[in-house]
Amino acid sequence: MFGAYFFNSLHKAQKRDKLRPKQAMRSSFLLAPLFLVACGGDAELSFPDSLAALEAGNRSASAQDWPAAQGAFAWAAEHAEGREAILHSALLGLGEAQLSAGNLVEAEGTFVRAASEGGERHDFRSSQRVVDAWIQATILQSDEGEKGHCLAQAKLALAHTAERFADRIADLKRQEQALASLEAGDAESLAALGYVGD
Repeated sequence: MFGAYFFNSLHKAQKRDKLRPKQAMRSSFLLAPLFLVACGGDAELSFPDSLAALEAGNRSASAQDWPAAQGAFAWAAEHAEGREAILHSALLGLGEAQLSAGNLVEAEGTFVRAASEGGERHDFRSSQRVVDAWIQATILQSDEGEKGHCLAQAKLALAHTAERFADRIADLKRQEQALASLEAGDAESLAALGYVGD
């Protein structure tokens, strides 16, 4: 059930924060406004509205400018003002950008928030997107401890998706194969699945 996934992820994040004080402060999504200043340079980020911020985040993510993407997505989420579609899209984008930047604890909390606040908008494709994000993060990590953490999160997200969308299990075959390839250290298979390379 999602409740178990939510509280399990939250408990793990809190446990890690106790062990890693420097990340404890960063793990709270409520500190996003402070983060915006850091991402935006000397001045706090500002956009005409949440849709413009979301579009800016998508452009920055496409350019792999992760600090700018995180700032724009965070701004969009905090200024969505009841626009649920924008909030959900912004949180998914923010989680992906955080993972790509190596901010694992923040990403974990952001994805939990996207699932909990997204409701029906957090559909099969959204859940699949979270699994893929954790798989990509596993590939990117050089530290074995962080790599293991990302792999565990990918497995947890996959299990949750398979449970919630039991009628779509066949559509998770690529993700299942990727996890098996990661555990086997099979880079060739990961490339064939489209997770590495061009």
